[in-house]
Amino acid sequence: MKRKGLRKVYLLLFIGLMVSVFLMKPTPALAGEVRGVTNDIVKIGVIADMTGPIATTWLAAVEGFRNYVRYINDQGGVHGRKIKDIYEDSRYTIPGDIAAFKKLVFRDKVLAMLGASSTGGTVALFPQIEKQKVPTIAASQAESMYTPPKRYVFCTAAGYSEEIKVLFDFIMKDLKAKNPRIGIVYPDVEFGKTNLEQAKKSAKHYGVDLYPEVLNVGALEASSQVMLLQKDKVTHVIVAQLVDGAVCFLREARKFKLNVPLLGTGWTCSEDTIKISGEAAKNYYGVHAYSSWYDDTPGMAKLREITLKLNPKKKDYTKNYSKGWLCAMILEEGMKRAGRNLDSESLVAAMETFKNFDTGGVSGYINYSPNERMGGEYLRMYKADVENNKLIPVSDWRRAAH
Repeated sequence: MKRKGLRKVYLLLFIGLMVSVFLMKPTPALAGEVRGVTNDIVKIGVIADMTGPIATTWLAAVEGFRNYVRYINDQGGVHGRKIKDIYEDSRYTIPGDIAAFKKLVFRDKVLAMLGASSTGGTVALFPQIEKQKVPTIAASQAESMYTPPKRYVFCTAAGYSEEIKVLFDFIMKDLKAKNPRIGIVYPDVEFGKTNLEQAKKSAKHYGVDLYPEVLNVGALEASSQVMLLQKDKVTHVIVAQLVDGAVCFLREARKFKLNVPLLGTGWTCSEDTIKISGEAAKNYYGVHAYSSWYDDTPGMAKLREITLKLNPKKKDYTKNYSKGWLCAMILEEGMKRAGRNLDSESLVAAMETFKNFDTGGVSGYINYSPNERMGGEYLRMYKADVENNKLIPVSDWRRAAH
């Protein structure tokens, strides 16, 4: 009896040991599991402002991203996997950006993402992007996105600082300004502060006076800013705003007869700025890293062809549509280069092989490396054609000269 009892104990111990070993060893399905990647799906998240103060800007980019994803999926996906794009509205708030990131990464389990919706939100998420290893195409182009380089964060084009430099170069060299007094109107948020800091450096470089005025996101009028700039006798004004802020300032400038060149940074260099401002955009110039809907390049011709098949009723889009389209192009190319064994690390390594990646003229060439995350370096100057609601190029693609 004692021997039989011992045999039962030994048998139970042996079974328990085997079960423990089995549970400790991952099954093939678990061993190969990658966040956001299955045999036939890749999940990509987008954090955008779709109902907040800069929804006008973001919705165009979202549509561009979504339409290019539809095109990819219609072609069979990338290496047999179709993209499932998941969108979260953060209303251009840092808490909203953080909540959207947590939902996309921990609940939806996306591989990579576009966002956050704001510069401040992206900066706040840097630690989590690094910890969770989420390859991220930053919507912001602030210098903090790429300096110093961050392993999982990629930009698509020349940053805000580069835009300000090119605007100063254009004022001094193309417009041949003599003893200029340059105003800058910016919002008191992260991207506005980035523009202001570079404007101070560029003004010092050229030895000119700078007159800053704050015009915050969501402002409904700018009369005091315009009148203060008139009092300072400015000869040019840099409009470092989003579309709504630019429209507000342009209208007030016309109302109070501030008849000087108004030069917008990338977010304001949109056809929407002209359409909404009307005659107030007569003296408007803008700088941008992406081509217009009607530009004659192979990449934009392809963009138009695909877009009109998806939505034949709509005949034109803003440059922010081009930006969203380009972000999806970059992710597609990265996934192609990563091959079938796709995960966060292989995607980052693949994107770091971009050397003069040709977008077909949707933007300039894209370059990444372990120490380079800005993406593109080239920008173009445009002038408003008020009658036709267009932005006409007045320069070739160029890099900052200082």
